[in-house]
Amino acid sequence: MFLTHTRLTVKHVMLLYVRAHVCLVAREAAMWELEERHLQEKHQQLKQQLKDQYFLQRHQLLKRHEKVRVRWKSTKRTCILI
Repeated sequence: MFLTHTRLTVKHVMLLYVRAHVCLVAREAAMWELEERHLQEKHQQLKQQLKDQYFLQRHQLLKRHEKVRVRWKSTKRTCILI
């Protein structure tokens, strides 16, 4: 009787250990998945920020060139008129 009870207790303890291990593995997998998603979102944000910065700089450069071109044309016209 005692031996049967001990076997059942050991089986129950082993079952608890297995369940605990499964829970830990699932928790760790969920944490890795969350971390991976976070890194992907961060990468997308940085990529978008770089793209926006590029287009802003390009726009500013084009406006500056346009100003210089207009100024140069007006200076050239003034010189021709004089």
